[in-house]
Amino acid sequence: MLDTKLLRNNIQAVADNLRRRGFELDVKSLEVLEKQRKALQVKAEELQAKKNASAKKVGQAKAAGEDVAALLREADSLNEKLKIAENDLQKIQQNYRIFIYQFRIC
Repeated sequence: MLDTKLLRNNIQAVADNLRRRGFELDVKSLEVLEKQRKALQVKAEELQAKKNASAKKVGQAKAAGEDVAALLREADSLNEKLKIAENDLQKIQQNYRIFIYQFRIC
C-alpha cells in the first residue's frame, strides 16, 4: 500500500514512480478525495471545538445556578452535527484507503 503522507505531500512524484512500474495513478480522483478529506477533517475539528466550548458554558451556567435548557439543546445539536461529520470523514478515509490499496506492491 502507498504511504498516505507521501501521497499528500508529493503526489506527482508517486504517480511518476508508479508509472515506471506499470501502474497509472488517477491523480485527479485522488486529489478530489484528499480535498474532501481535508474539508471534513476541518469541519469535524471545528465542531469538536464548539462542542467543548458548549460543554464549558453548560458547566459554568450550572455552577451559577442558571437555566441550562437552551445550552443543552445547543450541545445536543452540536453532538449530532459532529457525529455526522465524523461518519462522513470515516467514509472518505475508507474510500481513500481503498483507492490506494489497489497499488499495494509486494
